Amino acid sequence: MSTDDDLLSRLEFAPEYEILGVVDPGGVGRVGQGVPFGDFKWTVSVPLAAWKPIGSQLRTSGLNVRKNVQEAEISSCLGNVEPYDVIRLRVRIAIEPRDDVTEALLIELIGKDSSDPELRSHAIKLQEEVSFVDPLLGKFVLNRGLNWFESTVDWCGSPISLTINAEIPIEVEKSLVGAKELWDSQEEWHQRVLTCASKHLLSLKNEGWLQMGEPDLTEGEFLKMLTLESISIEPDGLFEFWFDDGEIFFGHSIMVSGTLAEGPKDAGIHG
Repeated sequence: MSTDDDLLSRLEFAPEYEILGVVDPGGVGRVGQGVPFGDFKWTVSVPLAAWKPIGSQLRTSGLNVRKNVQEAEISSCLGNVEPYDVIRLRVRIAIEPRDDVTEALLIELIGKDSSDPELRSHAIKLQEEVSFVDPLLGKFVLNRGLNWFESTVDWCGSPISLTINAEIPIEVEKSLVGAKELWDSQEEWHQRVLTCASKHLLSLKNEGWLQMGEPDLTEGEFLKMLTLESISIEPDGLFEFWFDDGEIFFGHSIMVSGTLAEGPKDAGIHG
């Protein structure tokens, strides 16, 4: 049994509560899990950015409400709720005084319920724009669903998305310092990243991803088909360059990762 399964099993014996909550900007979700020689199961999740037991105080620490279900149960569990909706649920949760509760077992998603003014106000506040402007890289806006700041910037003459994977100001500043190091030597970094992509993926293409009758790609042909779409950078200098593959790998994205200190180190296909 996985750690998550063990947690949900223990919550089956926790007290039952009826709660109201604001759906997190990332929205509800589901994750499939293959079981060897058994049924395929799903874990549905309803993350709440803020919540309260009926008649109790507001909690803003967040709560992830989950349940393991069969595929046929997914729609009935998740309903038609959207990010920022205020909803009513029945859950099992171990609530202790001053406890920073993060997980709950879903019993029933009753539906949307906008009767609580405090939660309605919180939902509106969550939708307000959070942004800042950097003199070199322009305006960054917080993508609440993905929990990062993003901007559209110019890279080697083409517009791309730049994402800053940081939340607190000091981490944002560190990420911006790293981004500017990349931007100061765009052409050099671009060529280093392309070389890394070719080193790790060209032979993979030619040995296993050619269509019937398709000739081997040369390095020049391979690199010409890649289109940079986004760059992400973190406070510790870790970066990822994401490319459209030009159908080299039938529509998968190509990601090259590395650090400012060591340069591009790895490349792979995703999605």
